[in-house]
Amino acid sequence: MPIDISSLPASETAEFEYKSSQTGWDALRDKIGKGVSGLANAGGGMFVCGVNDDGEPDGGLPLQKGNQSLQDWLDKAINRVQPAPKYEIHIESDAQGRGTLKADHVVAAIEIPRSMNAPHMAPDNKYYIRAGAHTEPASHFIVESLWARRGLLRPQLVLRSKVDRDVEETDRITISLISITDTPALDVSIDPVHRYLVAAPSPFPLCASVVNRTYPIEASFAMKSKGMSSLDLNVSYRDPLGNNYAQNEVVDIADGPSEFYGPGNDLDRVVHVLHGMVQHLHGIKEACWKAGLKRGT
Repeated sequence: MPIDISSLPASETAEFEYKSSQTGWDALRDKIGKGVSGLANAGGGMFVCGVNDDGEPDGGLPLQKGNQSLQDWLDKAINRVQPAPKYEIHIESDAQGRGTLKADHVVAAIEIPRSMNAPHMAPDNKYYIRAGAHTEPASHFIVESLWARRGLLRPQLVLRSKVDRDVEETDRITISLISITDTPALDVSIDPVHRYLVAAPSPFPLCASVVNRTYPIEASFAMKSKGMSSLDLNVSYRDPLGNNYAQNEVVDIADGPSEFYGPGNDLDRVVHVLHGMVQHLHGIKEACWKAGLKRGT
């Protein structure tokens, strides 16, 4: 996909980083690693190769580096970042009346969206952040905050359960799987490790396309529980970016009848903890703003 060179800012910003055509290949590869890390950790942006500090093409990059295409070379440079963020490479061969491009040379822009998997580590084993118009090594505080943000952006599901027992020692078990974060869990599935323990008609496997704060997944079923202390459930789901998760939940049936049990009973405490984490994350923005201010941006 081409890039609109005419719309590039006249100088670098928090979202745009420029690298000149005069940058050597080895140096460019290292700068891509740091720049991609910084942009992915700071909310996204665009790393543009083949332009000067004013965002104007200054010759451009060749479409081939030896036997390797420019696209392939860029892919490998980006994937040195761990974990590699999602990205899209835009190639433009027309200077669009702004600067100059040599024959068979192009401007290449790496677009990085906001990442749910931050922090992203550069090939030099350091984490970077985009602070104003500069890419800086991230402080320990910021790295910790990014790890906390990853936890908040991942779906977090907890199971609540209730056990009712009749005179024939048949348990009627009610389960409710709820989300304690704003990120929805997709393609959710719940299945007992030993499905034969559940009496017919069985609701398993129990599936839901979406589980969030508003829409939990619930079921009620019967099982013979004599001699049993617990029921193990396998839970699988994915997040909106396609990352897959699996967890094991245990329903305690040893003590017989019970009210709803599980993290849901402490939901106020959980929300309080999450609120504290959110407040902690606000420090990222403030720290980045201060770093940019000190650099005169």
